[in-house]
Amino acid sequence: MIDRVRFLGEASELLLFLGLLHFLYVGGLTSLGFFGFGPFYPGHRQVPLFALYYAVFLATTLAPGRFRETILLAGGLAGGLVAYPELMLGLIILVSVVYLVVHHLGRRAWIKLLSLAGLHVCLGLWSACSPYGQRLSLVFVALTFFRTLLYLHAMAVKGFPRGNIADYVRFQLPIASFIIHPYLGVIPPFGERKDKRPLEDLVADGRRLIRAGLLALLAARLAGKAAAMLFPGEVLEGAGMPATLLVWHWRAMLRLLVVLLDTSACAGFLGGLMLMLGWDIKPAMNRPWRSESLFEYWNRFIIHFKDFQVTFFYYPTVLALRRHRREVAIVVAVAMTFLVGNNVVHILGRYLYSAERHTLLLHGVRANLALTAVMALAFLWEEYKQRCRREGRRVPFGSRRWPVRAVKIYLTLTVVSWIWHL
Repeated sequence: MIDRVRFLGEASELLLFLGLLHFLYVGGLTSLGFFGFGPFYPGHRQVPLFALYYAVFLATTLAPGRFRETILLAGGLAGGLVAYPELMLGLIILVSVVYLVVHHLGRRAWIKLLSLAGLHVCLGLWSACSPYGQRLSLVFVALTFFRTLLYLHAMAVKGFPRGNIADYVRFQLPIASFIIHPYLGVIPPFGERKDKRPLEDLVADGRRLIRAGLLALLAARLAGKAAAMLFPGEVLEGAGMPATLLVWHWRAMLRLLVVLLDTSACAGFLGGLMLMLGWDIKPAMNRPWRSESLFEYWNRFIIHFKDFQVTFFYYPTVLALRRHRREVAIVVAVAMTFLVGNNVVHILGRYLYSAERHTLLLHGVRANLALTAVMALAFLWEEYKQRCRREGRRVPFGSRRWPVRAVKIYLTLTVVSWIWHL
């Protein structure tokens, strides 16, 4: 039985938030972007999408639980038609092609992976010479790239059985991916919780996450104002080179703080909207500006992507090298994760479809080389600390006093800011 008073409160708060979010978007205070992804629909389509989202929220809340999945699927398809009417036919064709590759092209995983990589290369070449191809590629990749990898992994474990295309489409086209932001297609496969909670708890968590997003957005705008006052002009690039390395360092630190707060705000908005639809997901960001080590930063920053890296690159490498020394396995697994995995995923998942593909690729390779080196040290240090705890020895620099923690946070963000701006 629905508590009418609580339902009216939740529905009113969500309506107020959607209006505020639209105001912030129209006013340029938030882009609703997530590291260059989305939204890819024109701004005038946002109001109909928000209205559709609100209708789906009311329907999923009021309807019996057995109808919720059907409502979400129908709402997602309707949202896709509203957001990308000119792309829907192309999206359906591409999803069907991927389904045929996964289920009907041989039985070896490497053949399927190469075929899917070839499909993405073809999309990249098409996007370079066609605005329609670029938009279609961006939306298709944002919606399905990581979900396809997870689906391929699950099918490989089962020996690639003959699948039902309706089930595959249902897996690939989640409601929130169409309705607010295409990047949400990435989150559910790797951030979804196994133990389902009651819808009332999800809605409450969603409201808290949205409020946290608003606070993070306010902090990001304040940090941006502070950066503009301290360093007139651009936050990072002023007129010529900065006078000293110290000035460049503080510019980079402030820029990193603004990016982390902005990203956390959008992650709070989008994750909260998903939770309120009954999608039980973990937060995508967990206050990464409070990280006291690089290892902790990796576990707080874009958590669903970290889960993806662990599933596909880190753990398989560690298990393959389990007969070797633990330190050797860790270093090789870190190299596979950040040097191989990061570059391959970003090339196929983003760089191919950007007008600045060459600049992004060069920056990505440089950053991932540096990231591999520092993260290998971070993982080895974490392994050493765990060994100290197992043996009952004192952990070096393990003090929990705020001055020590503040120094560790500062050093962590310093390393991250330098890697970001290589």
